[in-house]
Amino acid sequence: MSVGSTATPSLAPTHAATLANTYAPSRPTSPPLPGSDHGRTPTESRILSGLWLQSAATYRRWGKVDQCLVSIQEAEIIDPENPDVWVQLGLLHRTTSPHSPHLAISAFTKSVLLRPDYTPSIVSLSKVYLETGQLELAHNMLFQLTQGGGWDVPEAWYYLGKACEEQGRKERARACFEYALELESTRPCRTWAEALDRWL
Repeated sequence: MSVGSTATPSLAPTHAATLANTYAPSRPTSPPLPGSDHGRTPTESRILSGLWLQSAATYRRWGKVDQCLVSIQEAEIIDPENPDVWVQLGLLHRTTSPHSPHLAISAFTKSVLLRPDYTPSIVSLSKVYLETGQLELAHNMLFQLTQGGGWDVPEAWYYLGKACEEQGRKERARACFEYALELESTRPCRTWAEALDRWL
């Protein structure tokens, strides 16, 4: 994203500038001084960035595109390394440009590059690949995810099942759907990884 990036250059090409030109922010955002973190710790920056992204998600669901984009930009200014910034941008592209899936793919890809094991990025990217007929790519990403850190994520198993279904592997698809349903019925408030990290 071009607006507000101060810490690291973009790792993958995105079309945030196109979106920014199409949907002009309701107010200009002033980038912070180079190297300025406003005295926040990385954890505080991540939390504050997350709050902006929660606002972005709400605005997107309400159809308030301008406010959503501004919230995403603010989140990136605060924490350029937050992969959720690019997940939210990708979701915004899917909402505003449903016939241009490459825009969402670019944003989700940037998120995966920032954090290769990040479940929301992988699931979101795989969903677009399923819609664009890139079944093998979607299947491989979801299979690797469910065999690793995303083993307990119902959405990952569900879309893996969809990929198998499209490939004609009905029994495998059914097994994935059943496991997704089982996980959904026992889903904790926090992921097991987060809970274990806190107590170990």
